[in-house]
Amino acid sequence: MKLREVARLRLRNQRVAGGKCKSAEDVVGWLAAVQSQEYALARVFLDGQLVGWWRRAAHKDAFLVETKRFRPLRGAEQKALTAAVRRYADFIDRPVRAAA
Repeated sequence: MKLREVARLRLRNQRVAGGKCKSAEDVVGWLAAVQSQEYALARVFLDGQLVGWWRRAAHKDAFLVETKRFRPLRGAEQKALTAAVRRYADFIDRPVRAAA
């Protein structure tokens, strides 16, 4: 595969090109999923506050996303974290299970 094709696929898979994100909120949410694959421990921020981290581990049938929270998450906050894990599963195109 040529470098140009690698670059094209990376931009498409990161949804930077291709128009899959319809709003700024979609882009930010999606790029948070992209960022999470770049670090051994991805940080979880809410309203500018670090509230925990997550990391992934590959298993035979799925990825396991382990989270460590520094404080309990409220209803909407937990929903946002669950949505981020779902976006991550979409990004890597593999099943993901979450573990607290």
